[in-house]
Amino acid sequence: MTAQSSKTVLSLDSEAVFSLKDGINFKRSPDDGKCYIIYKENGELKACKNQCKHQGGLFIKDIEDLDGRMLEKRQVPLTNINVVPFGIWQNIDEHLRFMILKDEVHPEMDTCIIVEYKGHMILNTVDCTRPNYGRLPHNVDLMMSDFAGGASGFPMTFSGGKYTESWKADFIKNERKKLMNYKAQLVKSLQPKIYCPFAGYFVEAHPSDRSLRQMRTSF
Repeated sequence: MTAQSSKTVLSLDSEAVFSLKDGINFKRSPDDGKCYIIYKENGELKACKNQCKHQGGLFIKDIEDLDGRMLEKRQVPLTNINVVPFGIWQNIDEHLRFMILKDEVHPEMDTCIIVEYKGHMILNTVDCTRPNYGRLPHNVDLMMSDFAGGASGFPMTFSGGKYTESWKADFIKNERKKLMNYKAQLVKSLQPKIYCPFAGYFVEAHPSDRSLRQMRTSF
């Protein structure tokens, strides 16, 4: 058996602890410069290294927090919520029905939807990487999808190591090219009557998004 030893990697005085806000806090050790995440909830603290185990980069502050402000949480009193299964038509009335399809690549994050109204069918696949294993209806009246990409957390929320601004720009450029090729092949295969690319390039209007707008001008 090997002997175990303890090491202090980050030390905070009482004033620094008191100043921690609820949620995520980023702290850097003055001794070795390494970064740590401290999560505060109901007076309890949890800490971990600021390093992604999958990609190896560092997490940075969320874009909405770059100027020190948090977006307000708004409570919407929804009282009529129905959970529906994937791949089954849901009838609204005699003219309208819809079906939700699961994203087989990111099932916990994204879906796509098919809406049919009086015999006219709309397929919306925006942000859905591979809906329903690629089994989608052909010859729909309108197919809508994203076309640009680049708005995901990776790699924009990573810093340090290889994650330079030029590396991020090249990565997003390649991802957009792959997405465009995939969407083009999908349209050729499904043969919709009308194809509408949308949800691509966007401009953040909130003042706290100013830094993100500046980042995206180089892309």
